[in-house]
Amino acid sequence: MRNPLQLTNTGPLEIRCKLELPFPFTVDHEECVIPSGGSQDISVEFDPGYKADKFCAQLDKKLVISYDDHPAVMVVELMGRVVWPNLDIDAKDLNFGVVLNETNKKVDVKMVNPTALVVAYRWYFSQDDIHPRVEPTPLASPMESWML
Repeated sequence: MRNPLQLTNTGPLEIRCKLELPFPFTVDHEECVIPSGGSQDISVEFDPGYKADKFCAQLDKKLVISYDDHPAVMVVELMGRVVWPNLDIDAKDLNFGVVLNETNKKVDVKMVNPTALVVAYRWYFSQDDIHPRVEPTPLASPMESWML
């Protein structure tokens, strides 16, 4: 993502300036010389690829413009947003407690799409969370098998 920024020298003297900003923001000119009454077009770029964890985020940083031979410093606020098609779910764990055979229990879960993106989703049970069935060993008695 790229946004233009124009620096204009309204003073009577030529200015030399340096632009500093943190990653993932970059500029196409890190130093510039602007004559009296002149302008310099700068392109500020944000790299959303810095955030690879697939969660939405907003990054607020500052572009600092300092001048050679002058103590003045200007600051431009920068904001970059990374948007992934995520869903916010109000429950991280669902505890159904004891559910008797031939009955069922319902637990409501609120799901919100916090972005303007359309989100397609599919429910499934993670195989990592399903406990394998414990089989009795051949040496175990029926009572010991039941207790497993």
